[in-house]
Amino acid sequence: MSDDGLAGIEGVDGADAPTPKPKRGRPKCSEEPCGAISVWLPVTAQDRIIKLATQRRQSVSEYLRDVLIQLYARRP
Repeated sequence: MSDDGLAGIEGVDGADAPTPKPKRGRPKCSEEPCGAISVWLPVTAQDRIIKLATQRRQSVSEYLRDVLIQLYARRP
């Protein structure tokens, strides 16, 4: 056996490193329980929302979540 200085490094000496398990499900965006909302909008409103979300480099869901939270966080 030749010793090339790599012995003992995980995966090099034949021992496989344990593979980390990926997290499953959607990432949590809130500590509170959340629910889904669906709404039908005119195409012009949908296009405007997509444009605004794109300008903020957000998905439509992220953008609308931020807008609705700001809107309803101000109300008692």
